[in-house]
Amino acid sequence: MIKYIENESLLSKIIDSFENHDTFLTKINSVFKAYGIGVRGIDFWFQQNQNIYTALILKTDGNIVLYLTENTDITELSEFINVIGYSSVLLDNSFNLQLSGSSQSQGMIMKLCEKQTSKKSDSVINICNEDNYKKVYEFFNSQKCDDVKINSYGDFATDLFSKVRCGVSRVFSIYENDKIISCMIATGDKINTIIGPVATSKEFQNCGLARNLIYSVDDSQNVYLYCNDDEHTQIYRKMGFVPSGEWKEIYR
Repeated sequence: MIKYIENESLLSKIIDSFENHDTFLTKINSVFKAYGIGVRGIDFWFQQNQNIYTALILKTDGNIVLYLTENTDITELSEFINVIGYSSVLLDNSFNLQLSGSSQSQGMIMKLCEKQTSKKSDSVINICNEDNYKKVYEFFNSQKCDDVKINSYGDFATDLFSKVRCGVSRVFSIYENDKIISCMIATGDKINTIIGPVATSKEFQNCGLARNLIYSVDDSQNVYLYCNDDEHTQIYRKMGFVPSGEWKEIYR
């Protein structure tokens, strides 16, 4: 049975009940921590079998994130998502939903296991906690970064401000004079941090800047990122990341 969540304490209880706190649960938890319950355009549901919570569903406008378990009723969930509608559905690639999607993409989830010493440069790199979201937005757009899919600066800045204010997201930048040359947004909860987007200006690539940004994340966190091609997977392997599952996104 799938039910709508209208109570914050219930959602907290459901999140805490899951033994496997993976990146999909972290994505859902991060939105919950930033916005709570009852915000227009943000909806949460859970699936339950008797007294066991079997799935958690987040819908932000038309974009859905799923946290699934081995006990998830995939048939019921597929029918439910087809009824409520979607623009995209992000989930663990090991699950096969029956959705009327027209296309999908998939890739590797990578976990940082060991930081590697960079031999590219011995110079000191100053990393800033960034609060100029206009510069961040313009930087990622100039790099044609696929991780930033929001066309509206207002939506981007509002979402980022809400998540930074609640301690869910952090923004790190490296400057050359007054210009951002490398930038990263890290989002997560007390269990996991998910890196993305992260990018470096073309003329400063292969200097270890993105590596330094990623390594600036607190060591107490499990650090993950999502790769969508073999080239980036190999780059992150050299930074000490190892494969930790696969993701897929289904588009209507």
